[in-house]
Amino acid sequence: MKLLIVESPAKAKTIEKYLGEDYLVKASVGHIRDLPKSNKQAIDIKNGFVPNYEIVKAKEKTVKELKQFAKKAKEVILATDLDREGEAIAWHVAEILELKNPKRIVFNESPLWSLGRTGSVPFFANYYGKRARNQNFPIRKIFCS
Repeated sequence: MKLLIVESPAKAKTIEKYLGEDYLVKASVGHIRDLPKSNKQAIDIKNGFVPNYEIVKAKEKTVKELKQFAKKAKEVILATDLDREGEAIAWHVAEILELKNPKRIVFNESPLWSLGRTGSVPFFANYYGKRARNQNFPIRKIFCS
């Protein structure tokens, strides 16, 4: 079985209908990690403004389920949107699930067309997008909270 992780439960239901029995499609339901509410715990300023992410309380069950499915899967494919948020979600999911060689597809058109045409390609995190978000997010946390 291959596990395809998308952002939205509605998208998961739709895509699962078309992929068949070899695939299990699950949703992260958006972000699974965030910075703590406390500014003192959110950013490690002394060590270069390193963000200290934690699993969102409301997503603990989702994370537990995704971990269980990922352990059973032959392959995990991350299928998030092609924007900074989608990139961040894919990166956080890959980190939490401790994926060694995840693959990623993005939906910048009809998901069904994208699946049929490209399948999955090796996952290379857009570290520019992740880095941009990780550098912006702590600054907003410190100065805008």
